[in-house]
Amino acid sequence: IELQLIARQEVESRSAHLSTAMDLMDQQNQLTINPEDKAAMMAQPIPAGGGTPSTRSRNLPNLSIPAGQRVTKAEREVNKQKPIKNPNTAGAVPCMKMTPPLPPRCEGDPNPTAEVPAFCQLVNFPTARYFGNCVMCDDAEFSIPKQNKGVCNNCDVAIWVINPSGMQIKWCKGCKNFRKWIDFGVKGYSSKCERCRNQQASRYASQKAKNETMTPDGALAMLPPQQHHHLETNL
Repeated sequence: IELQLIARQEVESRSAHLSTAMDLMDQQNQLTINPEDKAAMMAQPIPAGGGTPSTRSRNLPNLSIPAGQRVTKAEREVNKQKPIKNPNTAGAVPCMKMTPPLPPRCEGDPNPTAEVPAFCQLVNFPTARYFGNCVMCDDAEFSIPKQNKGVCNNCDVAIWVINPSGMQIKWCKGCKNFRKWIDFGVKGYSSKCERCRNQQASRYASQKAKNETMTPDGALAMLPPQQHHHLETNL
């Protein structure tokens, strides 16, 4: 209602025709407004240059991030997460999503010698894959890439905590498996662990150096024999 009144104030100051049309819409929708509230809201001045009063001047609750605070990637990932379904069994599921607030990276590994259990021991719903659902959340809302072994696009960005050890893990698209969260290094929410990122960077650097040092003779050797004469003529 308050937003409609603000829009009405803007329209009345610019076009009487549109103001009449909005009156008709209010009558059709049977919109009832407290006259005192309307008078108080309409009395608010319009900021210079047009537009509507700010959120602070309208005393509206601010449900977003506080002003001046930067929204991190960790917070965006948390907003995308959905709680997993509660299984109908008495036992707890092998993994649970880490509850917010989440740090931007793993802050430490209490047991660095511990190994990540096998994938089959980490999935929460082993049979969900046969029904087209995610093996971690048992939901079909998100797509499941073929190389993800049944883990959906929503769960492969989540941080998981193994029960009961408390080990923090995350899906790595390079390893195509769960890895310790600390293995992702400073980029805690990267799609690949630090080892896979380094390997990818090395392959890229090697290929780039190979392309830069490629000579005409080297290019000639890579072509089929029937194209040698044509290339030599152009060179």
